[in-house]
Amino acid sequence: MVQSSYSIRGPLDVPRFQKAWDSTAQHHATFRTRFLLGLPDALHPNLQLVVKSTATCWAIEDWSTHDVERAEANFLSQEREAGFSPERPLIRFGLFHLGEGHHRLIVSLHHAIADGWSNGLYTQTWLRCYANLELQPAGQLQDLVTYVQSQGPREAEQFWHKQFAGVETPSLLAEPHHTPGTSVSPAEAKYYGAVMRTVDSNVDFARLAQSFGVTLSSLLRATVGLVLHRHSGSSDSIFGVVVSGRNAPVPQVESIVGACINTLPCRVRVDHNPTVGDLLRTVHEDSIAAYRYEHCSLTDIHRWSGLSPEQPLFNVLFIYENYPETVPQDDLPIALELVDCRDPTDVPLTLMAVYSDAQLHLKASYQSHAFSESFIGGFLDHAVNVLHSLGTHQPDQSVHALEMLSPRDLSLLTDTWARNPQPLTSPPALDEFWRHVHEQPNRIALRDQERTLTYAELDRATSYLAQQIQQAGAGGPDRVVAVLADNSPELIMGQLAAWKTNAAFVVIAPDYPIERKLFIIRDTACAAVVGRQEWLRDLETQPPLAYIPIVTVERRPLEATVDLPPVSVQPNHLAYVIYTSGSTGQPKGVMISHGALANYLAGFHEVTTVTPTSVVPTILAPTFDVSVSEIWTTLTSGGTVAIARPGDYRPALTLATRASFTPSLLALFEPADYPNLTSVLVIGEACPQSLVDKWAPYAEFINLYGPTEVTIATHHAKLKVGDLVAIGRPMPNAVGLILDDHLRPVPVGVTGHLYLGGKGLARGYLNRPDLTEQKFPTWSTTNERLYQSGDLARWLPDGQIECLGRIDNQVKVRGFRVELGEIETALEAHPAVTQACVVIQDTHLVGYICPPVEGDSRRLLDVVRACLPHYMVPSALVGLQEFPRTQAGKIDRTALPRHDFSLLTTPRDLATLAPVERQLVQIVAGCLRCDVTTVALDATFYQLGGNSLSAIQAVSHCQSQGLRVLVADFNRSNTLRHIARLAQSTAAPNAGDAVIDEALPATGPARLTPAQREFFGLSLTNPQWLVLPAMYETRDRFTPDQWQAAVDQVVRCHPLLRARFLEDPTMPGGMTYKVEDELTDQLTYHRVADREAVTGRLRSIVEGLDYLLGPISEFHV
Repeated sequence: MVQSSYSIRGPLDVPRFQKAWDSTAQHHATFRTRFLLGLPDALHPNLQLVVKSTATCWAIEDWSTHDVERAEANFLSQEREAGFSPERPLIRFGLFHLGEGHHRLIVSLHHAIADGWSNGLYTQTWLRCYANLELQPAGQLQDLVTYVQSQGPREAEQFWHKQFAGVETPSLLAEPHHTPGTSVSPAEAKYYGAVMRTVDSNVDFARLAQSFGVTLSSLLRATVGLVLHRHSGSSDSIFGVVVSGRNAPVPQVESIVGACINTLPCRVRVDHNPTVGDLLRTVHEDSIAAYRYEHCSLTDIHRWSGLSPEQPLFNVLFIYENYPETVPQDDLPIALELVDCRDPTDVPLTLMAVYSDAQLHLKASYQSHAFSESFIGGFLDHAVNVLHSLGTHQPDQSVHALEMLSPRDLSLLTDTWARNPQPLTSPPALDEFWRHVHEQPNRIALRDQERTLTYAELDRATSYLAQQIQQAGAGGPDRVVAVLADNSPELIMGQLAAWKTNAAFVVIAPDYPIERKLFIIRDTACAAVVGRQEWLRDLETQPPLAYIPIVTVERRPLEATVDLPPVSVQPNHLAYVIYTSGSTGQPKGVMISHGALANYLAGFHEVTTVTPTSVVPTILAPTFDVSVSEIWTTLTSGGTVAIARPGDYRPALTLATRASFTPSLLALFEPADYPNLTSVLVIGEACPQSLVDKWAPYAEFINLYGPTEVTIATHHAKLKVGDLVAIGRPMPNAVGLILDDHLRPVPVGVTGHLYLGGKGLARGYLNRPDLTEQKFPTWSTTNERLYQSGDLARWLPDGQIECLGRIDNQVKVRGFRVELGEIETALEAHPAVTQACVVIQDTHLVGYICPPVEGDSRRLLDVVRACLPHYMVPSALVGLQEFPRTQAGKIDRTALPRHDFSLLTTPRDLATLAPVERQLVQIVAGCLRCDVTTVALDATFYQLGGNSLSAIQAVSHCQSQGLRVLVADFNRSNTLRHIARLAQSTAAPNAGDAVIDEALPATGPARLTPAQREFFGLSLTNPQWLVLPAMYETRDRFTPDQWQAAVDQVVRCHPLLRARFLEDPTMPGGMTYKVEDELTDQLTYHRVADREAVTGRLRSIVEGLDYLLGPISEFHV
C-alpha cells in the first residue's frame, strides 16, 4: 500500500473536487481496475478487469481542533490495517479540514494499480479536471503490456546471465549482530525508520555528472555502489534500482499512469574500474544497456543469475526520483503540495535521492529489525562524503582515493581507538628476574609434584647450564639455543641459561617428529641444544648434531663452578624464536626481541595484577608463545610458577591464583573446584559466550588476543556475564587498525582486515625476508610497520574490536595455529596425489585428495605423521576423482562431501571383544558422548572425533579403572585396538629398576613399583610412618548397608586397596604384593563422645595397621 499525504491550499469546493476525481478515473483506466484471482475452470485463472465506472470511498472529517500529526498517524494506521480486497476498488481517499483555506488529502492505493511515477501524472490530471481545463491525451497501459509480452526471453536471459558472470555470492549489507538479507512483508514489519540528509555542498551535482559525461542517476548509482562495496568488502556490489518501465517504443509512454515501474539489480564493479572516470562510465553504460531488458521480472533475473534461490540478490534498493514535473499551478484555484509519501518495500533498506533546485537530498527508509538508526545514518553520511570527494576529484584519479570517512572519523579509527601509548618502564625479563633473586632469594620460584626451587636455587642452577653453553662457544647476541623440553623445570632452566649467555632460545617439543626437530635446528643455525638425556636420545645420532654442542640438564641441578661474566641484554637483541605453521609446507620462525617482550610484560601488569603471592601454572604447550607469558609474567613479578604436567593439570591448578587457557581447555574445568583461582585468561581461540557466563561470576575473566608475530597479545577485554565477547582494546603501546583491501580504515561496524603494530612487533620471520616483507607491510599513511594478522574484525560503537575469524587458510586446532596449506603440501608430497584440500569438519581435520590413493589411506597419513605434529594430522582422508569448483575455478570447500565417521568398522556385539578392549571402547564412548556401538577399534581416537583435551579425560578414566595408558599413547595416533594391547601388556622393558608400564592386575601377584621399593628399603624405627590417614566428615545420614556398599564399590574399583605385601627374595626389593579377590572386615563402626575421642581412636587404628599381615587399607565410620 502506498500512502501519500498532500496539503491543499485555497478555497476548496469538496463536491467539485470529488467529481474531478471521477473524471480522472475515467481518463486513467488503471483506477477502475479490479483483479479476479483463482477463477475455477478458467483458461487464465487470474484476470485483470477494467470496469466502466467505479464508486470511490471517501473519508471526510474536520480536524481543525485535532492534533493533526496524531490524527493523521491514526488514520494511516487504520487504512493499513483495513487493506484492500482485489475485487473491490483499490484506491481510497481521506479529506480533512485543517482550517480556513487549508485541507489535508490522504491517498491510499494498492501497488498494483499505480507507481510513484504516476503520482505527478494523475494529480496533474485531477487538478486540471477541477479547473475544467483541457486534458492531454495519455498513453495506454495496454499498449505497454502488449509490447512487453512480445519480447522473447532468450536475449534477456543471455544479457542478465552475462551481467552476473563471476558473481558467487550477493553483497548484502549487514549491521553487526543483525541477520543480513532477511525480508518481511510491509504488513509484518513492525516499524520502518527513516533518516534524511541534505548534501550541503557548493557543487551542482547535475553539472558534475555532465562533466564526467554521465547522468546524475548514474553518478548516484556509482556512489551507492562504492559505499556498499566498502561496507560489504566484496569486489562487486549489487543493489536494486527502481526503473520507470517506460523506455519502450510505445506512443506517449511517459504519460502512462499505472504500475509500470520495475526493480532491477545493478552491479557496480569497483575493483574492475581503476579510475573515477572508468567507474562512472561503466555504471552509465550498464544502465543504458539494461533499458532494453527492464521489463524482466526479478524472479526470472534471479534464476538466470545462477545464484542460490535461498538468498536474495540484494537487500538495498535505490530510487532516484526523477518523476515528470507537473505543470505550473498559477492558473489553478487551489495548490496541491506533497507532504509525505509512505511507500514501503520488502527490502530492508531503501535509499531515495531527490534533486530539486540544484539541491540534492538523500532519504533512507529501513526495517528496524535489520538495521539501527545510527547505522543507517552512518551509511548516508558515507554516501555524502563520497559525493563531496567526487566533487574534488578528476576522472583519471584512482577510485580508491575517494574518501568515505570524515576527518573526525579517521582520527577516531586510526588514533583514539587504535592506539594505547603508555610511558612504561620495561627492563629486560632477565634483569627483572635477577632483581627478585636479590630481593627475595628464598621465595619459591618453581614448584612441581616432585620438588621446589627458590629464586636463588634457580639462579644457581641456570648459571651452571649457562657456563656449559659458554664453554661450548654457543653464547652471544642473536645466537639461538634449542631447549628440548615439555612443561617442566628444565624448560625454564633452558630459557634462563640461554639468556644468561646473551643468546635467544627456541623451544622444541620432545614429541615432535624427528624431521621437524631437525628442520628447526638447521633453520635457526642452532648454537647448542639443551635438554634431559632421554629427550636428546633420538637426536644424538643425527648428522647435524655432530657439530652442535649438547648440554644435558640433570634432574638434580648442579651449580656453576665459576662466576659468569656480566650480561648486558639490549632491547634489540633476540629473546626467542617461536615456530608457527607455514603455508609452504615448512614452519616459519618468528623472531621476538627483548624489547618487545619487556614491553609486553610491563603492559601485562597494567592489565591484571601479578604479585609475589601469585601462583601461575604452566598449562599450555611450551611451543605456544602463551607459555612465555605464563612463565615470565610470573618470574618477573616474584611469583611462583607451578609446573603442570601434561595430562595432569589439577594439582597445579589447585594452587593457582591465575591461569591461562585456550577456551576449549577451560571448558573442561568447573569454577567451584578451584576457589584460589581469582583471574582467568583465555587466548588462542574464539571464546564462546557460554564460557564467559560460566566463569565470570567466580574470577576476573580476561579475553586476550594476539598472534605470535606481535609478542603474545595486543588486545584485551575484561568480560562480565552477558558481555559481548570482543577482543577489546589495545594493550599498552600496541596498535590495532582495521583496514580494507586497499589499506583504508573501515568505518564502525564494517568488516575489514586487522593489522597490528606497536612496540611488540616481531622482527620478522627467520631466514624469510620475502615473507617478512609480505606480512609486515609499511602503512603509508603513518609510515609505520604493521603485521597483517589474517583475521577479519570490525569496530564496535564503543571502540572495542570484535574478531570475526580468519580470511586465509589458517585455522586454530586445539589452540594451535595451523596453516591448512602446510598439511595440503604434506599430502601432495605423495607421488600419487595430484591435489589436496584440508578443511575443518566439526572438531577435527579432514583431508581430501585427488585422485584417490590405492590401498590403505592410513599409509599416507603415516607419511604426514612423520613430518607434522600430531595435532596437524587429519582425522580422516577422503579420495575424490575431482574437486567441486566455484565459477572462478577454485576448489569449492563448501561443496566437499562431509566425511561420515560412522563408516569405520564398529563392533556389532561388545561381548565379542576382549575385556580390555570392551572397557576401552566404553570409556571412549563416554568421553566422546557417542553410542558405544559406533566406536571402531581400528580407528584412532582422533578419527572418532576426539582431541587432545578429550584424550586427557579418556586417560583419566582409564587410569581410574586400572588401565595403565598415557596421553602419549593417544597422541601417537594409535588405533584403539593397539592402545588396548598397550594397556594389558605385562612385559617390562628391564627386570631391574624400570618403571612399570603395565596396568595393575585385578587379582594375583605383582611387582613393587619403584616408589614402593624405596619405602621398603628405608630403615624405619616407626613403620607407622608409612600409614597415610585421611579423615572426612559428612552431615548426611547413611545406613550401615549404604556405607558397606560404598566401601565394597571403592575396593572393587581400586585393586591396590585389596593388596597384601609379601617377602620374596627373588623379586627386586625383596618384596612383592598380592591382590586378593576380596577382603572382609575392612569396615568398622565406632561410637564416640566427642572429637577428642575421634583423635584418640584414630591414633590406635594407625598403630594397629601391619603392612605385612594386612590388610593395608581400612575404613572406619
